[in-house]
Amino acid sequence: MTIPRLELMVCCIGARLVHSVYAALDVPGLKIISWSDSMVALWWLKNHGDWSVFMANRVNEINSLVPSQFWRHVPDKLNPADLLSRGISPRLFSDSLWWEGPSWLLELLSNWPIDRLAYETSEVEREKRKVRLCNLVAVEGKIPWYAIKFSNFQSIIRFVSWMLRFVENVN
Repeated sequence: MTIPRLELMVCCIGARLVHSVYAALDVPGLKIISWSDSMVALWWLKNHGDWSVFMANRVNEINSLVPSQFWRHVPDKLNPADLLSRGISPRLFSDSLWWEGPSWLLELLSNWPIDRLAYETSEVEREKRKVRLCNLVAVEGKIPWYAIKFSNFQSIIRFVSWMLRFVENVN
């Protein structure tokens, strides 16, 4: 599984957790904001594309639990969850923003980090649904024997490739 897919799974698990806590608290009008440091995962959540089956299922589940307008990007340097992966020492960890969170969360929304959404085109495009197209031209007259013998397109392709290989080896 690729790293962007894993990051989307983290968003999925986070959305399930947020939904469960929100349902358990039963506080109407509570505003939810979910954060992720993955711009690719946020791009998938906020832009309705024709994704692969895996991605489409995860994106639909996440958006049904926590709609995309409640997701925001937190830069890596301001993300307390990344402290451990950056190799923070135990002494600094004890009085770090891990326990209290970033100070800007206590400020007005206008002072929060700007929600810039950039993405890696190759990562996003890799998860687009693959489209297969098969054209069939109906011509009046006799149906070719291979169209009757082989029931699907893949079988015809396999047969034609074997025939081309045979012709190439005979010459």
